[in-house]
This record gives sequence, structure tokens and C-alpha cells, in this order.
Amino acid sequence: MENSLSKSSIDPEYPGRRSTLLAKLLPRYQSSMETEHEQATLRLFFTIAGILYLWLVAHFGLIGNAEEHKTVVDLWGQWWWPWIYILYAFAHISALIAHPARLFLRRAVMLFLDNIAITVLVSHGGLFNPFVALYFWIAIGYGFRFGPNWLLLSAGLSVACFALLLYLFPAWNAGSIFGFTMILSLCTVSAHAYYLLQRLRLVQQSLLAKASELEKLATRDNLTGLANRALLMDRLMQAITLAARTENDVAVLFIDVDGLKKVNDHIGHAAGDTLLIEIARRLQARLRATDTCARIAGDELSLF
Repeated sequence: MENSLSKSSIDPEYPGRRSTLLAKLLPRYQSSMETEHEQATLRLFFTIAGILYLWLVAHFGLIGNAEEHKTVVDLWGQWWWPWIYILYAFAHISALIAHPARLFLRRAVMLFLDNIAITVLVSHGGLFNPFVALYFWIAIGYGFRFGPNWLLLSAGLSVACFALLLYLFPAWNAGSIFGFTMILSLCTVSAHAYYLLQRLRLVQQSLLAKASELEKLATRDNLTGLANRALLMDRLMQAITLAARTENDVAVLFIDVDGLKKVNDHIGHAAGDTLLIEIARRLQARLRATDTCARIAGDELSLF
């Protein structure tokens, strides 16, 4: 059975299963927790979809008037220009595979190039006008993926590029009302997104605080703050495993607080609680960082 499974297709080490470089790199790219990888994949998708749109227009003339169709055909004849953006999208993906860690400079360069590419494309007007929507993808996408500061940066750069488009190109300047509406929309949507991101950050901080509190309740004694029985057993098993690996010993000390019942009966439970808290404090003060002190019962403590 073991031999047959080792030769089956479900074995990740089966020869030929991951023999190519691409097959080895793709899992690394897909399993990354960084959202920049998602941005890079989406950029490539939009690029291919946009080129397909222009190819359909150039070869079949599905929409637009004759002048707009001629503009697309002329630009399509310059076959090199769409491939520049495709190579640029693949270069970003390759950089993420080679260096998956977050890099501010790489993100900033990609943000700048995205805005420049969309501005150059939209500057032709006509059937290229639908690509204006990508300004919103750039402004909002960078913000939601990388944080509020990136939202301000991306939205500001997108607004600046669109304003430059209105200023430099007469066709866009003639429709100044539309251009002003687009800029106002970018600013309004980005401001609202920034507000939502700040609210999400507050909610996330609250959830982290709640999670930390729940973890403390699950692993700590409520009265003394010492480790409880569950945390003691977990750390003890880790210590035993490490000791077996390094051929060392583990010392465990059990402490029984004598007379605690008498204190509770004659003075009160509050005094007994105060006594336990003081004992726990003094024990903790004597421990090393690698030691663990736990309360395993009402008057029983354990050290190791």
C-alpha cells in the first residue's frame, strides 16, 4: 500500500509533478498572505481584458463611430504598446515571487506607473473613455489593500493625473464639467473609503483586545494571574519534549498552602484570596523567564 501511494498522483513528491520552475514558484505566490499579490494578479486580468476589448473594437468595429474606430485601429497597429504593460505586469509578479516581503519602494513605483499608464491610455478619448474607471480601482484598491495612508497617496496621485489629463488634452478640456465631476467623485469616494478604513481599524483593535482577554481567561487563573492547569500541562509537555531532545531533566515542584482553610473560616475568604495573591506575587518575583508557576487547585501551586 505504501509503495502504491508513493507512486500515485496524490504524492507531492511524485516525479514530474513539480518538475518545472513554474510549478515550484506558483504555490509560493498563491500562498502569500500579502495583498500585493492579489493586486498584481488583478492588474494582469484587467490588462488582458482591456487588450481583448480593444482587439474586438479594432477587428470587428462593434461599437463607436468611424473616427473612434480609426483611432483604435491606428493604435492597435502599433503592436508594441499593449505588450509593454503586459511585460510590466509580469515583471511585478516576478518581483513578488522573488521577494515576497512588502517593499514600500516597489509599491510606490507600481502606483505611479499604474496612474501614468491609465492617463496615457485615456488621453486618446473616444472608445478609451471606459478606462477612466480604472482610476477608481487604483485609488480605492491600493487603499483597501495597503491601508489608509496608501489610500491618501493613491487617491491624491489619481486626482493629480486626471487633472493633468484635463489640462493637457483639448478633447478632455472641452468636457470640463465631466472632468470636474470625475475629480469630485474620486475625492468623495476616497474620503468615504478613508473613513471606513479608520472605522475598520478601530474595530480590529477592539477585536484584538477582546481576543487577548479571552486568551487570558482561558489560560490564566482569575484570582492570582498565574497559569492555570491547561497552560501548565501544555508548557510541561513542551518542556519534557525539549528535555528529551537535549538529554536534560525537568524539575516540577508542588506547593500546598497549609492552613488556607483556617484563614478562610476564621478571617474570611477575602483574606484567603489576599494570601494567595501575595504568595503568587512572591513566587513570580523569584522565577526566571523560562520558569512557569501555575495554580492547579484552590491551595495547590506548581513550579517547573
